[in-house]
Amino acid sequence: MHAKRTARKQGVKVKLTSRDVAILRTLREMKFLQTRQLAQLCFGRLNSTVRLRLRRLYDGGFIKAWMPRLNLSEENVWTIDRKGLLVLDDGTIDGSAPRRLHRRLQHLLYINDVRIALSLAVSAAGGEVIGWKSDWQLKRPGERNLVPDGLFALRLGQHELPFALEVDLGGEPATTVFAEKLRSYRSRPEILLIVVPTVRRLAALLDVAAKEPGASEFLFTLQEKTTPTSILGPIWTSPRLALAEITTATFISLLNLFELEGRGRNG
Repeated sequence: MHAKRTARKQGVKVKLTSRDVAILRTLREMKFLQTRQLAQLCFGRLNSTVRLRLRRLYDGGFIKAWMPRLNLSEENVWTIDRKGLLVLDDGTIDGSAPRRLHRRLQHLLYINDVRIALSLAVSAAGGEVIGWKSDWQLKRPGERNLVPDGLFALRLGQHELPFALEVDLGGEPATTVFAEKLRSYRSRPEILLIVVPTVRRLAALLDVAAKEPGASEFLFTLQEKTTPTSILGPIWTSPRLALAEITTATFISLLNLFELEGRGRNG
């Protein structure tokens, strides 16, 4: 549980740097981020400089902070505030500052973890993440259709591949709700990535996916493996790979997909 922080130092003047603007833009695009997540994206690592600069942006009225209410070992959660939006007033993204924490905050933070890992990993490989849209940006008022947790493309070299992301927290019945989600992806063009919390949950979802027509190539991995140094590597499996009686490889990397794409075009 987090409580909104309200005490700000009065009269704080902040001369915004390019990194400050990057922090504001990141918060606008990702909505809610923890201190460590902002450190990864905008500072490179978590240290006292990160906390001091975020506190200064907070005191200056550019960002909001929610502090842990019970577990003091948890990190602050940050969002953009109205003054920060004025700095970025370019009309490219929904221009409203969140008034309260997202009702599925933990889910959104996990989605952002995967997004950050992909962004850093692909950038290190000389590529980029293109056109990311999270579920809160994809949902339309009044519609009940299932939407992905994330839609995006990865570009590496001359190749670009579309992806959809589902981050599973383990709370949905596998044989009903999750199976229905899988069916909604059968006719979609994106490569589906599914991130799960535990090995037990992974086994259960692979078993469900193996029984669903058209789901044999959907890619699964464990949440703990989706770090910037490993997320592009051989951490992904599918019902076909994991449950085959004889297979040469149980896991593949996302880089393998780009290699296959290149061979297909050259072939």
